[in-house]
Amino acid sequence: MKICFEITVLALLLLAELLIGNVGLNLGLTAFALFYFSVTISMENALCSAVICGCILDGIYGRPGLFSPLILICAVLGGWTLRRYAAYHLLESMLPGILIGEVVTLGGALAVRWWGGSPPPLELLIWQMIFNGALGLLLMPALVAVLDYFATLLRLNGFMTGPRSRLGGGGRSFGARPRTVNQRIVVPRGDRRR
Repeated sequence: MKICFEITVLALLLLAELLIGNVGLNLGLTAFALFYFSVTISMENALCSAVICGCILDGIYGRPGLFSPLILICAVLGGWTLRRYAAYHLLESMLPGILIGEVVTLGGALAVRWWGGSPPPLELLIWQMIFNGALGLLLMPALVAVLDYFATLLRLNGFMTGPRSRLGGGGRSFGARPRTVNQRIVVPRGDRRR
């Protein structure tokens, strides 16, 4: 069920990103969703999805280099670092939203420069960073609220409603504290002092 939920949401956001991209805006909607899935479901699934969605985006737009998977992998790694901290409020997703918006903007400018195009003027780049940062500030909590609502309907763990998924395979997850055990001192019967 988790994989079907992830594929459906990514397909819808990928379609929305392509439609918005034809107008000329680069919003990085799939980066926001991949951040959410790397926190809630699994980092491995999110990494595979980031590579696949990035290749699809670059293939449809006919880009010569594969910068979209790198930008999406940055969002997944951001979710990986946040996974070990419990979120108690929806507004805690605002800062990652701003950072993802900035990574999308700077990644797009770097990709244009890498492909041999002229970079955007500095003033335009600053305004794009402000716009994408503000959009991420508003979009990420809204996306988290909507996806958490559908995750609870499907009885899945959400950003606010469930425990964090494990960082690695089996064993103790990276960054987690070892379990503490209350110990009692046991004194053998013959060694008691009065």
